[in-house]
Parts: sequence; structure tokens; C-alpha cells
Amino acid sequence: MCRSRSMSGSRTTGPVLTSAAVTGLLACVLVGCSGDGKRRVAPVDDAGVPRRSETFCPPCADRGMAEPAGAECPQTGDDIDAYLDSATKLYDQGKFAAAYGCSQIAVDLGPTAVEAHHLHAASLAALGHYRRAQWAFAAALALDPDDAETLAAAADFYINILPAKRRETTSLGLRYATRGAGRATTRRRTDNRLRARLSLLQGEALTDLGRAAEALERVDEALALAPDLHEASFERAVALYHLVRFDEAEMALSSLLAANSNDAFLHYQLGLVLEAKGESKAARERLARAAALAPNEFPHPVPITAEAFDELLAAAVAELPADEQALLKGVELVVVERPSRDDLLLADPPFSPAIVGLFRRGDAASAVGGVTMAGRSARAPAQAGKTLVKLYRRNLRRLARDLEDLRAQVRRTLRHELGHVRGWDEAEVRRRGRD
Repeated sequence: MCRSRSMSGSRTTGPVLTSAAVTGLLACVLVGCSGDGKRRVAPVDDAGVPRRSETFCPPCADRGMAEPAGAECPQTGDDIDAYLDSATKLYDQGKFAAAYGCSQIAVDLGPTAVEAHHLHAASLAALGHYRRAQWAFAAALALDPDDAETLAAAADFYINILPAKRRETTSLGLRYATRGAGRATTRRRTDNRLRARLSLLQGEALTDLGRAAEALERVDEALALAPDLHEASFERAVALYHLVRFDEAEMALSSLLAANSNDAFLHYQLGLVLEAKGESKAARERLARAAALAPNEFPHPVPITAEAFDELLAAAVAELPADEQALLKGVELVVVERPSRDDLLLADPPFSPAIVGLFRRGDAASAVGGVTMAGRSARAPAQAGKTLVKLYRRNLRRLARDLEDLRAQVRRTLRHELGHVRGWDEAEVRRRGRD
């Protein structure tokens, strides 16, 4: 944990492909947090499979228990500091149920003690009781909205720990991290490690939101404050990947692997970089190594042939309302395996390699470029000729959990792109429920 005495509920990164989730869905693949504190490539379900959840907490279901199963806490009378010390020690040892029990007693003894609620929230999050953790973080911040350590822990919770990853939760985490960074720099005692962590959290959130150029600035700030912060070095490589600076990302990841050759998340992210560079054989080797080291951590692309994928897309088109089928008559609909470098460099800053679709209007002078949090699509500058919609088969297969989910993702992406064909920008597409 990382209060002066306690924990923050932080995670160490690996990426969500980002990972974040190491992640890190990416931004274009999303981000979450693994059990060992690694940022992973995408949000994950309870089986460890990266996915996108439609549930926004609250009401987010906790892991099957109405009440957390708190282990017995050593009794120390009415000494709240002793319970806080015990909770911190137990948390740092990975004994989260016992930490929860001690923090609960601390909350009962000191209902206005920010640190007690902070430890309570972090323990609940570690036990998978996400809804209750939200309430506990809210209680701590209601007592002191300027507590930088609690702001960092809450940011980490919303950016990396919640399995139901959405733009709203990541944006909330970013606001907490930004507020915390401001408070950390005005404290009487300078804590560069805390400031570095808050800058890193901002970078992670910005990457997940498709703002990799800004993310790189925040991560560089983190490294200036704490050059040995491994998570920030990793996140920097993730941002470089999303900015199509593949050679730099490869060099950074290779350097990190030299120091930790068994880090599955480093192997996975390097595999994605090599895949984006077109080095298929080397990419497969890295991705296979990652899967061998951490079998449940990474998305396995849904197995489907190109022909079967085309049939799936044809079925999605057939299900469209008549007015949207009419829209498609003026559109060139193309499926390719993955984005080319030329596709990604159509905008500045470039589109992420994890986008699942690209829209380009051929009958307008210009169009706005952008990438959604999920990497759902991109809008390219206009070219002369027919309006173009591209779907990227590999990225859609990687985003989906199974064949049925792949069908849903294809339908969703197609309708998203048709929103752009209608002239809607990303904000309008989201407002109309097509994100």
C-alpha cells in the first residue's frame, strides 16, 4: 500500500495492452488489473479473459457474497492505530480477508478516520467486493476530498481494478488522479513517489481513453520523478505502441525483458508490437510465450476463417433496418486482417493499432479523426472517391470472448461506422448508444 503508513490498492504494471490492463483494452484494447498487480491488455471477466462489460458500477455485482468473509483480526482493545497498523501489514502480506476484518474494526472505532475507510476500501477491492469498495472510497473522500493517497487509491480502483471497464469509470479515475497530483505537489512534505504514481495513473487512463500522446507526457513526468518505476517504463512502451512508434516500443520492451525474462505481460505487449510491424513469426512466438507463462491472462482471438467471418458480416448487414441498408449502398465495406501503417498514419496523432474499424468519407473536404476508448473505430481525413468503411478482423476476433460475442461486436462496430456515415462524430455516436 502506499499511504505513509498504509496501502493504496495500487497495482504494478506489466500492459492493458495497454493493460492496462497491462492493460491495459488498451486503449484500443482495454485495460484492467491482474491479481499480481500487472496492468493487462484488456478488461477481464472472472475467468481472467479480457472483455468489455456493459455493467457500470454501481450496480456492479460483487463476487457472489452478500458480505465479505473477513478473517479474524488480532484484538488490540480500542486502539485504532493498532488496528490500522495490523490492516496495513496484513494487506501488504496479501492477507486481504484479515486486512478487511481489521479495517472494519478501525472504521467502527473511528468513523471519521480517512485512513480507516481507505484501508477498508482497498481490502474490499482486493476481495472482489467492488460495489462496497466504491462506497468505502466515497466515504474516505467525503471526509477529506484532498487526501492525495486516497485519491491515488481511488484512481487506481477505477482505472485498473474494476472489471466493468467503461469510459465513465476510467474518466472518473483520471479525475481522481489529476486532483491527487495537484494535492500531492502542494503538500508540505514532498513525496516524489506518490507524485510519480499519480502521473502514471493519469497516463494509464489517458492511454485507455485513446489519448496516447497526452499519456506519454504524463508517463515521462512519472519517470522524471521516479526513474526506477518499472510500471512507468512499461506504460511508456504501451503509449509508444499506440502512437505507432513501433521501433521505440520494441526497444523499450526488449530492454525491460532483459531484466525480467519471465514477465508474461512484457512478452505479450512485445508480441503486439511485432505483429503491428508485420513480423508475424516473431509475434506468434512472443504471444505463445506470454500464454505459456500466464495461461488465463490474455485474449485468444476467436477462431474463425476469413470466409466464415464474411458470412457473419453479411448476416449483420441483413439484420440492419432498411434505412441503414440503404446507407450502405453508397459505402465501400471492406474487411482486412489488421490496420496497415498507412491506415494508422491517416491522422495526427495516429490511430491506435488496436482499432476495430475505420471510416473515411469520400465526398467531404475533411473529417475528424479519433479513437474511442475501446478502440472501436477511427475517422480518417477524407479522400476523393467513395465513402469507405473498413473492419479489422484480427482486432475484432481479439476483442470478442467467443463466436456469439464476435457476432455482437461485428454488429456493434458496423452500426458505429454507419453512425459516422450519417455524419455523427464520436460524441454523437456515444450519445446514441452506438459506442
